[in-house]
Amino acid sequence: MVYALCTSKKAHAVIKTSVDLSRQDEGEENFGSTPIARTMVRISMTLANTISRITPEGTKKWLDARFRKDEAIIADGAAFDLVRASVNLVLAGLLIALGTSLKLPLSTTYVTFMVAMGTSLADRAWGRDSAVYRITGVLSVIGGWFITAGAAFTICFFVTMILHYGGNISIIVLIGIAVFILIRSQIMYKKRKAKEQGNETLKQLMQTTDNEEALQLMRQHTREELAKVLEYAETNFELTVNSFIHENLRGLRRSMGATKFEKQLIKQMKRTGTVAMCRLDNATVLEKGLYYYQGNDFASELVYSIARLSEPCLEHIDNNFNPLDAIQKGEFSDVAEDITYLIQQCRKRLENNDYNSMEEEIRRANDLNGQLSHLKRQELQRIQSQTGSIRVSMVYLTMVQEAQNVVTYTINLMKVSRKFQMETEMP
Repeated sequence: MVYALCTSKKAHAVIKTSVDLSRQDEGEENFGSTPIARTMVRISMTLANTISRITPEGTKKWLDARFRKDEAIIADGAAFDLVRASVNLVLAGLLIALGTSLKLPLSTTYVTFMVAMGTSLADRAWGRDSAVYRITGVLSVIGGWFITAGAAFTICFFVTMILHYGGNISIIVLIGIAVFILIRSQIMYKKRKAKEQGNETLKQLMQTTDNEEALQLMRQHTREELAKVLEYAETNFELTVNSFIHENLRGLRRSMGATKFEKQLIKQMKRTGTVAMCRLDNATVLEKGLYYYQGNDFASELVYSIARLSEPCLEHIDNNFNPLDAIQKGEFSDVAEDITYLIQQCRKRLENNDYNSMEEEIRRANDLNGQLSHLKRQELQRIQSQTGSIRVSMVYLTMVQEAQNVVTYTINLMKVSRKFQMETEMP
C-alpha cells in the first residue's frame, strides 16, 4: 500500500486537490462558485465584522502581526510553510490514533482532509477573493464521498443479484464491463492530465523570482491562453454558420454549450492573468500591462460576439422559422469561409509567435469588413424592396454584424498581442 501511494499518479492527483484547496498564495482555482458557498461566505463575513467591531484595536494588531505573509518562509514550489505542514501531520495523526484506540470507524482520508482545510482556514489562506472557490471545493469533495458511498452500496446490491441469478455468463460479462471501465477511466485520466499540462507555465510563473524569466513565462502563458480562444472561435464560428445554413439544431445547441463554457474560461483567464501580472516588476507592468489587458478584453469580446451570433440562430431554427434564401446563403457562406481562414491563420501565428508579415492579415481583415458592409447594404436594399421575410432579414443582418465584430476583435487581438510579445514597440 505504501508503494502504491508513493508511485500512483492518481493518488498524487487526490493529494493535489487537498494541497490546491489549502494553498497559501493565490492562483488558478479548480472549482467554481455555488450559491451555498456564497451564502456561507456572506454569513461568515457578517459574523467576522461583528466580532471585529467589539475586539480592541491592540488585540487586532497583535493578531495581524501573527499573520504577516512576507515573513513566512515557504520553500520553492510549496503550497504552505513547514509550520502548517507539521500541524497537519501531528493533529491528523493524533485524531486517527484516538479514533483507532476507541474503535471508531473513522476514515483516515476524511480526517486528513478536514484537518488540512481547518488549518488553511486558520492560517488565513482563504481570502475574500478565494474563499468562495475553496468552500465550493470542500463541499464538492465531501459530497463526492457521500455520493460515491451511496452509489457503491446500490451498485453492489445489483451486482450481487446479477451474479446470483446469472451464473458464469454474468461473471464473464461483468469482468468485460470492469475491464472496459478501467480502460476508459485511464484514457479519460490521460486526457485530463494532458489538459492540465497547459497550466504548468502558470505554475512556473507563480514560483519564479527572476523578472526576465517571469516576463518570458507570462508571454508564453498569454500565447497559450489566447491560442485556445482563437481555436474556440475558429471551431464554433464555422459550426454556428454551417449549422444555421443547413438547419442543424443539434449543431447550434452544441455551439451554444461550448460558448457558455468558454465564457467561464475567459473569466478564469482574466483572474489568473491579473494575479500573474503581480509577478512582473513595475517597469514591465507599466510598459506591457496595458497590451495584456487589452488582449484579454478583445478575447472576451470575441467570445461574446460568437455568443450573440449563436443565440438568434438557435432561436430561429428552434422555432422552425423560414431559412435563409439561396442568395443569402451563397453570399454569407463565401465570406464565412474567409473569416474562418483568417482566424486559423491568426491562431497559427500566435502559437508560433510569428508576427512577420502581419500586414497581410490586417489587409485580409479590412477586405472582409468591406465585404460584410457591402452585404449589409445589399440586405437593406432587399428589405426596402420588400423581397423576402423581415424575420429572416433581421437574423441575417445580426449574423453579418457579429461576423464583422469577430473579424475586428480577432485582428485587434493580434495587434495588441504583437505589442505584448515583441521586445520593441510595434506600430
